[in-house]
Formats: sequence, structure tokens, C-alpha cells
Amino acid sequence: AACKQVGINVNFAPSVDVDVNPNCPIIGKKQRSYSANNEVVTRNSNWFVNEHQKQGVLCVVKHFPGHGDTDVDSHIGTPTVEKTYEQLQQTELVPFEAMIGHGVDMVMTAHITFPKIDDKVTYGDGTEGYYPATMSKKIITDILRGDLGYDGVVVTDALEMDAIMNAALVEGEPQSTEYMVNVAEKVINAGADILLIPKDLKDAESAA
Repeated sequence: AACKQVGINVNFAPSVDVDVNPNCPIIGKKQRSYSANNEVVTRNSNWFVNEHQKQGVLCVVKHFPGHGDTDVDSHIGTPTVEKTYEQLQQTELVPFEAMIGHGVDMVMTAHITFPKIDDKVTYGDGTEGYYPATMSKKIITDILRGDLGYDGVVVTDALEMDAIMNAALVEGEPQSTEYMVNVAEKVINAGADILLIPKDLKDAESAA
């Protein structure tokens, strides 16, 4: 109700990440997860979403396909999760699947690589590796849209985070306009609908 009263119609929450790694610097240590138990995460997230929707406020579940088992903060680096698809289905994907079944409004992607799930690509600097889920067609289109049957809005996590901005993932000097345009192309082609860039537009330099 408080969101609605001040004119906010979208809440970029809840985090449905399962806190399977308590040392995760951005989920476990920041207390951004309901629990290490996916049933508890699902139950609390469902209540959160339902109460928002009653007030006409949209919710965004994050960070798909799961940020709870990382040891790097994607604000300052690119985390990697060495899990198979089957392992994700047993834990991390459980709350997402439940929220999709309950009609959640939006899903936010994670800037995390999944080498045991995704296909290898060539980065802008010529080296090989894996795109973060935010740029991955296999994770957004094949898994989220295809396997989980999600047909709602997909929004990226903030694209100015270091996991994207400074990772030399595509052609162009990192942080340059050329680089970010090429990132945007990959993100859109992967299946995302909204590119999130929550820059504080406090001056002309920030706007540029």
C-alpha cells in the first residue's frame, strides 16, 4: 500500500534466490534471501507478490536463474555457478517456477555465467568464455520461456554493473557507447524485454 500511495507501480522485489551459499557476498551476507530452504523462499515470495498485486503494484522476482550460490558480487565482478541444469531444477529454479505458476508480473535476469549449461562464445577481446545469463539465449529463451513456460516481461539486472560494463564481453572498449550498444544487441536477442540502466542522471556526464 505504501508503494501505491507514493505513485510506485513496480517493485523490483522479491529476491527469490535460495541462500545455499551463506558466504555469498551479495545474497547471503547482505541478507537478501528468505532462506536456504526453497520451500520457505517460495512461500514467503508468494505472499509478498500476492499482497503487492492486491494493491495494483507489479513485482519482479530475481535473479534468474539464481544468485544464491555465488562467491562474487556481480556489482564488482562476474560470478560463475558450476551447476548442471538438473541441479538448478532441484533448488534454484523451484521458487521461480512457483512464482511463474502464480502469475508473477516480471522476472529479472542475473549477471552470472553457467558453464555446465550454456554454450561457449568468443568475447570481444578474442578470448572464449560464457555470457552471463542476462545475455544468454539458452537461459532466457530456452529455459525461462521454453522449459518454464514464462510469457511475461523479462528485465535485466542493472547493465552498468561491472559484471557487464567492464568484462570485455563484446566488441568495443568497455564502458564505451559502442560496447554498450553491442551488449544491448546480445541482451535483446537473448530474449529480454527491458534493459535496466538505473544511472543517477545527476549531470551531463552521467547522461552521456
